[in-house]
Amino acid sequence: MKNTFIFNPLEGKLNISREVPKRTTSISITGSIGTGGTYDVTASGVDYTTAGDTGTLLSSAAAMNADEKISIYLNGVYMIKGTDAVWATATTFVLNQAVDSGDEIIVIG
Repeated sequence: MKNTFIFNPLEGKLNISREVPKRTTSISITGSIGTGGTYDVTASGVDYTTAGDTGTLLSSAAAMNADEKISIYLNGVYMIKGTDAVWATATTFVLNQAVDSGDEIIVIG
């Protein structure tokens, strides 16, 4: 975590900003998974392995969709939250794209 302190002598104020590092989870596909597959950002599944930071997708679909820090990519292509990538639980989402061995899903947030 990075803190930045800036003193503004005109206002007599000390401004503090905190940069919170983003969490990145990589999901590597090891088999073929059809449209509607469910993926967990904290644990590997039958046809995929999860690596990197464990995180959360928040407590509801509305919260995940509204959070600009959470992004999901399939092979570098942004997945639209609520359409391509749909919240299922605080740690899982459903991808409305078929994937094959060698594909990679990146979750940032």
